[in-house]
Amino acid sequence: MTEKFVLKKGDYGLLLILLIVLFSSITAVASGIVYIELVPEYMAFILSILVPIATMMAGIVFTYSLAQFILEKRFRNLILVFFAVNMIITTILYFTTNLALVSISPFADRERNRTIVTSFTFILAPSLLFAGVSEEIDYTQKRMIFATLWGVLVIPVLMVWFMLSPEAVFITSIPGEGITPIAYSILICIIFLFGNALRKYYFAWKAEQKRLDLAALFSLLIWLISVVLFSFQNNPLLFMEIVWFSIYIVGVLVLAIAVITAEVIEPRKTLSELVNIRTSELKESKREIEYYLNIWGHKIGNILQGMTLYMEMISTGTKDNDELKTFADTGLEIGAEAYQINQQVAALIKVKEQDEYLLSSIDIGDAIDITRKSMQDKHGSKWRMTSQDINQELFVYADEFLTTIFDALFSFIWKHSPDSDLQITLEDEKENIILNLQFAGQPISKDIIESLFAELQPTKTTLSLDLFTAKILMKRYKGFFNYKWFENNKENQFELVFRKASQSHYSSHDKIKLIMGE
Repeated sequence: MTEKFVLKKGDYGLLLILLIVLFSSITAVASGIVYIELVPEYMAFILSILVPIATMMAGIVFTYSLAQFILEKRFRNLILVFFAVNMIITTILYFTTNLALVSISPFADRERNRTIVTSFTFILAPSLLFAGVSEEIDYTQKRMIFATLWGVLVIPVLMVWFMLSPEAVFITSIPGEGITPIAYSILICIIFLFGNALRKYYFAWKAEQKRLDLAALFSLLIWLISVVLFSFQNNPLLFMEIVWFSIYIVGVLVLAIAVITAEVIEPRKTLSELVNIRTSELKESKREIEYYLNIWGHKIGNILQGMTLYMEMISTGTKDNDELKTFADTGLEIGAEAYQINQQVAALIKVKEQDEYLLSSIDIGDAIDITRKSMQDKHGSKWRMTSQDINQELFVYADEFLTTIFDALFSFIWKHSPDSDLQITLEDEKENIILNLQFAGQPISKDIIESLFAELQPTKTTLSLDLFTAKILMKRYKGFFNYKWFENNKENQFELVFRKASQSHYSSHDKIKLIMGE
């Protein structure tokens, strides 16, 4: 299967920067503006603005990479630390040796400056190539020694050598003759390093979709444009000097933006969202606990009151068969209600204990049929239900608690309208299965409906444990729960919308038994 990879919202800003750089470069070269020669004083003034900006961008990369390295000990961050430090040093040396400062700097020399600039690329490409390893590569002492030798010893020593050498270490171009063979060799080497680094970052981003990989990829492309412009420049006082150096700064800027967003902004945003979610869940759990206590106290009070009344009736000593039957029926009803409350509370506790759960494909018709038989066992012929189109196999995403929803709703309907027939219909839509439960009787009170669909208010809610159980489980199944009142025929309707699932490879009844552990 082909992997899908797309740009995220923040990635488009980085892509826009790359496109602007590319368009600006082509426009500058095509218009001939890059070939305008500036006076040394004007060139020095512009560079005195650009150089601090470049060092600031590199400083940002250094600061946040160092912080992340201290916290997480990732090899990539260590490489970026050394990269940033060397870029700051090299930028300063570039400014010091620039021909525009010939009147004030003893190190200002065309060839020395071009040698320093060439060393830019020996920092850029290899450092990003080394950093272009997967995030799973851990920091080790061996890698630490390697990175330190490269970043703290090799590169700084080369910079000092290029800076202080009486003669240019190597000549990259000769005025009137063009680029030298050694410059071509260096350019080939640089292109190879850039190409390898680009390949690494492309596949790293494709695999992990991390912004830092994408930013490094775009930065390399931007720097490659800068290298190409510099390679064909013979006069350091041309406006092309400003263009390629500005493009180099933009490359560092892209990397700095990615470091800040990837290491600071996005983790903080994610953490804030997680804290908000957990806080909301905690508040909801607290409200549910208070609700459980309130409803439990209310139900137990009713049961105890019923039991007391039952015992008082028994204590009369009557021998009338009709009265004894009434006493027995009352006792059975009290026991059945107590058992149902225990079952519902036990199911809710089990639901809340499961932080992770897997929804399966279950035939909703089988679950309804199981609950129908249970209700008939409890209430006998008094329980009446008519159904339509529930014999067809319709599968929904649910688990072992699916029958608990129907048991809770059927019980509520029985208590609300004991003399009414329950009419059940199923509708098969494209992505959902809709279950309608319709029954006659008075409309359900407004405060109960508000409690069913609004935020739980433990001290104010009149929501029964039956409806609360259905509400919690429909939320678990990522379904919808609606209520309608039809004034014309005085009927109520609960509408349950389940997510449609594909057919299971188990038979319908076997699947229900398997999930319910039978």
